[in-house]
Amino acid sequence: MWFAGIDWADTHHDIVVIDEGAKRLATRRFAHTAGGIADLIAFLKAIGDVASQPEHLACIIETTHGVLITALLEAGLPVYPLNPATLQQLRSPSRAKADTIDA
Repeated sequence: MWFAGIDWADTHHDIVVIDEGAKRLATRRFAHTAGGIADLIAFLKAIGDVASQPEHLACIIETTHGVLITALLEAGLPVYPLNPATLQQLRSPSRAKADTIDA
């Protein structure tokens, strides 16, 4: 089982992929364009056996709506939306936002 944390932004999306033991396997950034989203999906499907067993990946994404969620679902990937306000509570006391940390 793998977990892909996806930080949503207007111009790009940062992704951090970890395994069941919380070992970081990959960190990538994709443009918020049709090509970037296609590359993002191809990247996710290239993880382990996700292309044939999409249920082996959980996509946790920092938004509850939008074209990225639609694209992930249409690609057959499991999506678990997370309200961005939830991440506010997990940030350090400085409340500094960092896309990779959010992912």
